[in-house]
Amino acid sequence: MRVQFLLDAYRRLESTAGRATSTEEQMLAFESAIADVQLLGDPEQVKAVVEFCGHYKANNSGGIGKVLDLLRRDLRDELELKGEVDGRVFFRFERKK
Repeated sequence: MRVQFLLDAYRRLESTAGRATSTEEQMLAFESAIADVQLLGDPEQVKAVVEFCGHYKANNSGGIGKVLDLLRRDLRDELELKGEVDGRVFFRFERKK
């Protein structure tokens, strides 16, 4: 159950990361994912979320990459996927207006 919640949280955080703008639905999903990580994440993940939130509050922006990296590491371990994975890419199609 914890793995599924954290996987869903990862997907919700990642889907908003790297976008110039977010829809109301994406923002609500992001907020929900932050709450899930605070509830179900390990101490290092919770600390990273708290740091992100503090930075975001102070600067009205912030990078969620550290949280995503920690979630990915934990999920890969829980799912017994071998090897560490370096790097992260946010693939986004460019929308025509």
